[in-house]
Amino acid sequence: EVTKLIRELQYESDRENIVRIFKEIAKKNWDMYYPTINAIVNSELFPTKSTL
Repeated sequence: EVTKLIRELQYESDRENIVRIFKEIAKKNWDMYYPTINAIVNSELFPTKSTL
């Protein structure tokens, strides 16, 4: 399902459709991607010694 949406994105040029597709992907994958996104954002905003 998500793969299909990503494929749609590759051929989509209308901005509103792109936003709609991204929102669908986000809804379906929030639980899966949130920890990763959260970790990336935290490491960008609050660098630790290991990331400096």
